[in-house]
Amino acid sequence: MGTRGSKPKKQAQVLMLGLDGSGKTTLLYKLKYNESVVTVRTVGFNVETLETDRSSPELTVWDVGGQRKMRPHWKHYYPDTAGLMFVVDSWDEKRQDEACKELHRVFQFMSNLDQKKNTSVPMYICIFIVSEAVNAILKNNYSETS
Repeated sequence: MGTRGSKPKKQAQVLMLGLDGSGKTTLLYKLKYNESVVTVRTVGFNVETLETDRSSPELTVWDVGGQRKMRPHWKHYYPDTAGLMFVVDSWDEKRQDEACKELHRVFQFMSNLDQKKNTSVPMYICIFIVSEAVNAILKNNYSETS
C-alpha cells in the first residue's frame, strides 16, 4: 500500500563472499548496526538490508558462507547482483593463496556472466584487518565452538 504518491524505494543486491572465518558476518553487522558483535560461523547465509539516504537504493547484502562445501553454490547468488564484496582476513597468512584462488574463480565466473548479459558488476575487495589481540580472541572462540 503506502501513502498516495509515494514510490517504493529502489533496492540493490550486494553479494559478500570470502573464505570461512574471514570476517564477512562481522563486517555485515558492523555496517548494519555500527557496532562490533560476536558472531558464529555462518551455515548457509545471512541477509540484511542496509538503509541509505533517500536518493540511494537500499542495499540488500547477502553474506554467504565460505566453507569449502558452500563455495560451489556461490554461483547461484550471482544473478541480479549489483555489487560484490570479497572479504580477506589479512591475518590468515596460511590461507591467502586459497583466498586468491577463490577470488580468481569469482572473477572468471562473473566475467562470463557479464559477457552473457553484456553488463558488468562493481567489485570490492575488503581486506579485513584486526589487531593481534582481537585475532587471538577470535581464534580461541572458534576453536572452542568447533
